[in-house]
Amino acid sequence: MGAAPPPPPPPLAGAAPRARGRQWAAALIANLAAVCAGTAVSWSAPVLSLLEGDAAADGAWAGPWAGALMPARPLTDDESALVASLVPLGALVGALPAGALVPRLGVRRPLLALAALFALGWALVLLAGLGGVGALLAGRAVHGVATGAATVLVPRYCDEVAEVAVRGALGALLDLSLCNGVLLVYAMALALPYEQLTLVAALVPVAFAASFFFMPESPVHLARRGQHEEALEALAWLRPGWGAAALREELATLTADDAPLELTPPPAPAPTPPPTPPPPLYEDVVARSPPPFPSLADDTGPTRRRSPSPPPSPPPSPTKDVAQPAPKRSAAPYVAAKGIFIAYTLMFLQQAAAISAVIAYATPIFEDAGGSLSPPVATVVLGALQSAAGVVAALTVERAGRRPLLVGSALVVGASLGALAAASADSAPWLPPVALGVYITAFELGIGPLPWFITAELVGPTAGGGAVAINWATAAVVTETFPTLKERFGQRAVFAAFGVMAGVAAAFALLLVPETRGKTRAQLREELARWPRRGAAEARREGA
Repeated sequence: MGAAPPPPPPPLAGAAPRARGRQWAAALIANLAAVCAGTAVSWSAPVLSLLEGDAAADGAWAGPWAGALMPARPLTDDESALVASLVPLGALVGALPAGALVPRLGVRRPLLALAALFALGWALVLLAGLGGVGALLAGRAVHGVATGAATVLVPRYCDEVAEVAVRGALGALLDLSLCNGVLLVYAMALALPYEQLTLVAALVPVAFAASFFFMPESPVHLARRGQHEEALEALAWLRPGWGAAALREELATLTADDAPLELTPPPAPAPTPPPTPPPPLYEDVVARSPPPFPSLADDTGPTRRRSPSPPPSPPPSPTKDVAQPAPKRSAAPYVAAKGIFIAYTLMFLQQAAAISAVIAYATPIFEDAGGSLSPPVATVVLGALQSAAGVVAALTVERAGRRPLLVGSALVVGASLGALAAASADSAPWLPPVALGVYITAFELGIGPLPWFITAELVGPTAGGGAVAINWATAAVVTETFPTLKERFGQRAVFAAFGVMAGVAAAFALLLVPETRGKTRAQLREELARWPRRGAAEARREGA
């Protein structure tokens, strides 16, 4: 009989790099929803001055149709603040239900619904000439709800369609796509009038819906719903060239976190079994047997026989004197709470580093900083730096690891904010723009993209929606209070406070965030259960 054939190679070993093209395609197309979100977030930066009635201000200008599309009167200061802050406020509202919908509806259908929501928001903005300021504010609120949902659903989709080897790279696409949406608006503001800028932004959700319609549902969701054949079909499309056994193994790996995680102490050594007693002799058996006739055993009869001996008591159980392992206890609530704490704190610290204020008020910041570049051009340069750094992050996150990028990025972000705080009127004119450029680049290399998909790696969709809600709530507070804080305490003090928060983010990532690179979901749950003490030691040994 011949030798048994060798087992099939594990999925990651059997997948050629070219076979991951469909995973990249699905993730890139899904991230068009994040481009929609980026355009919505940044749209206010170049158009606020125009909407406030300053026709000579740098930024977008009014074209021939602008009068029919813009509100009839200039915005007040409070209305301008709402135009900028309604998106993060609406995102806070949209993030929570989006995460709760995933277990029932999956990811694909809610993402397609977001295209209609983004389009509705742009329609309301374009109807502000008829509906007034109320229509404009309603459109911004709708954009906020769609943006919050997109930042929950897109990383979840990428996480559930990706192999372990490319999960980080695909997860980093979310922040890169947000940056591309920001850059698109900044660049269009240099060349297009207000109405054309808004119309082009309104076409992005149409392109997203037309392309994402052909993408498969998450195989993880299908498997959780019991649709295993459909899950394998979706996985076969995402992993072309894989055999049936490899696909089943990969599906089991992707859904491994559904099984409850049990933590047990190291098992005690098995006790040595007692020696087996020899079989009883024939004479002993006869002596212990009952008499064949009851009359012979009667004590009153002429023949008396000794009553049979009682059966010997069973030997004591050997387990009584041997320490037994403690009963298993479920660690799932403990692991979930730890993952939620890490995800929520990362999301808060990301926004506490001032990125939303820098994006929303980029033009005024450059006006205050001065320099040779005009503020709109400098803002485009800032957006280009964001996108370039996002590409670098997507290409390096699987090589460098999550924790080193988080720690290094947060430290450089804090240093650049400190440089902005130290700059004064007597400083070199190049210092503020260079410090902002370093800030943006460092932010997009780590603390910008990583919290989004680390959240998807560590917690489920419902808890992930809460983490994203924390992110957008912090963004709304930072965006809304930045002008007031700057006026009351000065821009230098505000930047110094943001720099301190970046330092806190670096310390938190160093001490409490586990390394998730190259780990399956089951391995991540096991590592979370032992983090930070044992996990930190293992991370140091791995050089993470």
